[in-house]
Amino acid sequence: MNKSKIVITFLIWILLSQIANAQFVSRFSIFGGFTAGWYIPDISTINTELNKAGIPSLNTDGAVTLGGHGYLDVPKVTGLRLGYMGTGFTLNSNQVSSGNLKKKASLVYRMGGLSAEYVSLLGKYFDFTFGSNFGMGSYTVKLFQIDPNYGNWNTVFGEIGSNGSSQTISRNLRQTFYTIQPKVGIGFQAKSFLYFKFNTGYSFTFDSGWEDENGIELTNVTGNIKADGFFTDLSVNLGLFFR
Repeated sequence: MNKSKIVITFLIWILLSQIANAQFVSRFSIFGGFTAGWYIPDISTINTELNKAGIPSLNTDGAVTLGGHGYLDVPKVTGLRLGYMGTGFTLNSNQVSSGNLKKKASLVYRMGGLSAEYVSLLGKYFDFTFGSNFGMGSYTVKLFQIDPNYGNWNTVFGEIGSNGSSQTISRNLRQTFYTIQPKVGIGFQAKSFLYFKFNTGYSFTFDSGWEDENGIELTNVTGNIKADGFFTDLSVNLGLFFR
């Protein structure tokens, strides 16, 4: 089975190479890779609410993002690059003790979608791009209050069975959003099969409100908490490139 996959992959590679070399295709690239970056959301309102609950603030300097993508330079449409991408980050607060309880929080961002760019060659090795990502994602605030005596299997089910209350609490408050992310970038063709890309841009989000882990809509949400923010990223890509 593994040998068959290798042979099929090799044949597809040869086919794409022949297509790219055909006279009717002026430029052709297909590639994918890994992305690491930095995202700076405005979390001042979230931090205010965390502090009210006795939880330390999240880092306001930003967070490391990790993701991946795949792109195609469309044949016969000079400069058009289409693709898909996904990225995300997690910010964690410090854990703090309040009496015999421990408290902490996390902010989780996940986003995926499509990308459209215009590519302008800057000589043999560099290119300049501008365009936008279009996608949707989730923005989740996770809250934790932990009783140090919590963790016994029978205690967990006993709390449910007895309709009792617990000092161990976890809440997932989630916002689903749609996003437009204008961006510009610089690409560097290091080898015939290796391509580096740096992007920077801004994420505008349009949300549908907040809900908890049970799908219950949350009302009276403080402020206008959104996943908007500046971002940068650097990607390492492998593929077929015919410039």
